[in-house]
Amino acid sequence: MTSPIQGASFPDFSGSESRDWDRLLINGIPVPGAVSVSVTTGGGVEAAKGTGLAGAFTRDNGRPPAKVKIKIKLVTPEDCQRWADVATAFVGGRLTTARKPVEAIHPAINSLGFSMLIIDTCAVESPEGANQITVTVDALEYLKAKPVVKRGLPTESISDRESGQTTTIVEPTDSPKRFTF
Repeated sequence: MTSPIQGASFPDFSGSESRDWDRLLINGIPVPGAVSVSVTTGGGVEAAKGTGLAGAFTRDNGRPPAKVKIKIKLVTPEDCQRWADVATAFVGGRLTTARKPVEAIHPAINSLGFSMLIIDTCAVESPEGANQITVTVDALEYLKAKPVVKRGLPTESISDRESGQTTTIVEPTDSPKRFTF
């Protein structure tokens, strides 16, 4: 089945793709243990009542980054040893450096059209009665910062003032207006 999101598709649960839901790759390294991933997307819509308007209306402020929750159960000693290979991707480097986004390969994440995550929190719980260590990771969809285009009026130069030339300023909503400096 094709997803409504450009380029994304949902798996066929009748074949081998169903096993992909049990696996997670972080920066190309398989995460050990039993893995479950959930993704929550949406939000950014608010209901408001405008001044002088009858009734409420909705306003879409744009979708915020998707929230990703990863739960890992490390059961065997081998799982715990292999955890060290990927733990640094979840925890990050030093406190003074910004965390780098990680690439996550999992159907719950990739079917929504993204693969880059920024890790928010990583919690490791003590072993439970079944001698398993549980790791819970909260992450956000990584979105690159977009530059803000600032529009300002051109500053006049001395030559403009002295020569009496007319300068044209183009405004985005109106037709060009002429000003003399």
